[in-house]
Amino acid sequence: MTSFADCMSFASSEQPVHARRNRALAAESELESCCLLQIRSMSEEAITQEAVLAPTEELSQSESMPRPEVPSTWKCGVHVPVNVPVEEIWSIMGNFCSPEAYMTQCLEVKVVEGERNALNCVRYVKGGSLDGSEGVCWAHERLLSHDDMNHIQTYKIEQSSLGFTNYYGYMKISQGNDNTSVVNWSFEMDPLPGMPPPPNNVTEMMAQTFKLFIKTAESRHIHRKGTEPELSAVASADP
Repeated sequence: MTSFADCMSFASSEQPVHARRNRALAAESELESCCLLQIRSMSEEAITQEAVLAPTEELSQSESMPRPEVPSTWKCGVHVPVNVPVEEIWSIMGNFCSPEAYMTQCLEVKVVEGERNALNCVRYVKGGSLDGSEGVCWAHERLLSHDDMNHIQTYKIEQSSLGFTNYYGYMKISQGNDNTSVVNWSFEMDPLPGMPPPPNNVTEMMAQTFKLFIKTAESRHIHRKGTEPELSAVASADP
């Protein structure tokens, strides 16, 4: 193979002009071919290295990057026995658009979407702070299901001042012994940032609030029944 130095020597030799020109052109062509082969070889080597190393490097980077943990759903519920028959306690707590009957410190309730107590209706509830501090809290809650036969009701908080997301509530009233019943009230929601998993202050506060609401419904029902006159007494008083 002719070297670049040989090409230069052809240009400076004492050979005839046309001979020197032919030799120079041949040497230049051969040199160009050598350079192209070398460049192609270098490119193929680089492509091969990239094909081999790129997946390894990408895998190494993905393994070294921290992967965020998928937050688990918070769940909390209470089971409270009450000395009230199922149908009667359900008539209070199953009335979605009248939570003031058992929610303590309730300041305002109104239907803001849909028909009253119809599926997918939304109630607006405003009341005192759940933790007993000053100020008020509010929520827009949508009725998802209502089953009078099985005494089951589900709802969702769509907006609130509490900062809850993906909050779903579940209420079921079951038959107890004799004329008693058991209120099962639970919820699940996304974790709040910076809070440890349950049990924590928020879930404990919600559990205590549920218990308070249930016992309030029981006591108000008992008080109302105690103040109602007996039918026999009313009948005897008639002339």
